[in-house]
Amino acid sequence: MKKTLTAIFIASLIFGCSNDEDSPKPISTSINKIMTLGASRVEGSRPDYESFRYSLWKNLIENNWTFDFIGTQSDEASYPSFNGYDFDIDHEGRGGWTSGQ
Repeated sequence: MKKTLTAIFIASLIFGCSNDEDSPKPISTSINKIMTLGASRVEGSRPDYESFRYSLWKNLIENNWTFDFIGTQSDEASYPSFNGYDFDIDHEGRGGWTSGQ
């Protein structure tokens, strides 16, 4: 009886601990919404003072992320296209504001 229980226990360990690495991972089709929030460094003033958003946007495009910058503000400056995409100008940058506002 003890050998039978041991065999069942070992079999359950072997078959119960399968490796999920071989199973395909679902591809996400959802859009990641990103709100860049902050002061002048988010807002930018191109060409003299470019926002970090452009570098972030190029990095996300280059790495095939599906995303949308969101916010109530938008850039009036023009940014170069990258890999066939136009820069997403939406943000929530407010130059001169502080965290108390």
